Amino acid sequence: MQNKKLALQGIGEFTVGSFYDNPFENEKGGSKLPDNTISFRVNPKVGEDPDLIQYISQHSGKIKPLASADLDSFLTTGRQLLNISKPFVIEGIGTLSRDAHNEIEFTQGVISLHIVEEHPAKKHKSHAVESNDSVHFDDNYLKPAKSYDNTTRRVLIWTAVVIGLAVIGWIGFYFFSPASKKTSTSNETPTETVVPAQPTIDTAAQARADSIQKAKNDSMTAAAQNAQNVQNSSTYSYLIVIERAASKERALKRYADLIEWGHKVIMTTKDSVTFKLAIPIKGPLSDSARNRDSLTQFFGRKTYVELRGS
Repeated sequence: MQNKKLALQGIGEFTVGSFYDNPFENEKGGSKLPDNTISFRVNPKVGEDPDLIQYISQHSGKIKPLASADLDSFLTTGRQLLNISKPFVIEGIGTLSRDAHNEIEFTQGVISLHIVEEHPAKKHKSHAVESNDSVHFDDNYLKPAKSYDNTTRRVLIWTAVVIGLAVIGWIGFYFFSPASKKTSTSNETPTETVVPAQPTIDTAAQARADSIQKAKNDSMTAAAQNAQNVQNSSTYSYLIVIERAASKERALKRYADLIEWGHKVIMTTKDSVTFKLAIPIKGPLSDSARNRDSLTQFFGRKTYVELRGS
């Protein structure tokens, strides 16, 4: 503020008013600004201040384009702070903030200006007593405000990560280490599979029962077949008896075998005690002897002729 005016593009203008310099109250070689000496006027349309760029370039040793870029970055950060209702502290001047009506207001800081002779080979700057949370612009580099909240948050996050990794490692060691496996194995109760007892089946008895049932079925089938054959052979001339059976079961079994082998036989009985198996012959009785001898030779047993009705 060598010209008592300072324009910050996109924000506004600062102006230093007249003040009385009391050498007894000020530091040696310095000048202390009284309260309300600096005034601020909001002017978003104000452009870049060439004198400020020249001043930054001279005291930082940078070319003007770099000095302009650094200043623009610094002011952009300030505008962002104001947009989110955060104070924008300008070192050596004061603080800009938004009031309840969303208007930008300025609060002058406690400022002590040191007056020194400028020398081309040295850099000089004004020192201001400001809050430690201000945004610094030393050596024309933008240094963000110190944030103790961010530091605390980082410490808490790293602490939580370390604790989480320790817990995960302990769980893995406990459940997957050989000692824990042995302990879990020893604590397990061996499981025994109980197979229900299967009932013992008497295969011989079952076979006998099946055989008896099969015989009964064959007997019923044979009886039905015999009745049909007797009805079909009602016109035979005589019978040639090939076998006599002393029981009905034996007669029916033999009858079923002969029918299965392709012989046309019938079964007869008069007293339900003795059963005869015979082949009905339809033809002249004179051929009976020849047919009898042929069947005797075929079956290998003695056969005889029985006339119908005898």
